[in-house]
Amino acid sequence: MNKATKANERVLYHLRRLGADTSKPREVEFFIYIPTEEGAYRVAAEIQKEGFDVHVELSSRGDRWLCFATKTLVPLLDELNQISEHFTNLAESYGGKYDGWGTGIER
Repeated sequence: MNKATKANERVLYHLRRLGADTSKPREVEFFIYIPTEEGAYRVAAEIQKEGFDVHVELSSRGDRWLCFATKTLVPLLDELNQISEHFTNLAESYGGKYDGWGTGIER
């Protein structure tokens, strides 16, 4: 089991423990950090083609750019693993890092 799968399982476990119904569609947020503005906008364009809403902004630390992507989906482990692998590869191809996902506690 790889690092992303373990992280995805952990987030899903905590959501369920807090009472979230993870069988229902919800808005899921994904975080990708890219070192250059140009690279961030290229990543955003690719992700938008896949049905994600994406907003690019300078990160709070000011040293890299955040591609903040959202999509409404049922947070299933297999799909989250596929997205995580894809976003990791995409981020790394621009010298960046995929930093996981999150969602609200919807019951």
